[in-house]
Amino acid sequence: MSERTGIAHRLWSIEDIAEYASYGLTMARKVVSHPDFPSPIRIFDRAHPRWVAGEVMDFFEARKAA
Repeated sequence: MSERTGIAHRLWSIEDIAEYASYGLTMARKVVSHPDFPSPIRIFDRAHPRWVAGEVMDFFEARKAA
């Protein structure tokens, strides 16, 4: 099983996204507000948003390819 397959269904926080993209938190917050960025998931009404790791990785891979 590849590393990507093992984490593709995990839910990432903004901190996880920043680490994956090698961004600071401010830049990560800007990126997640981009209209093409995957929609967040909220497990509870007041919970911090989470993003599906595979969708986030796809977003960044598409940006690299462009």
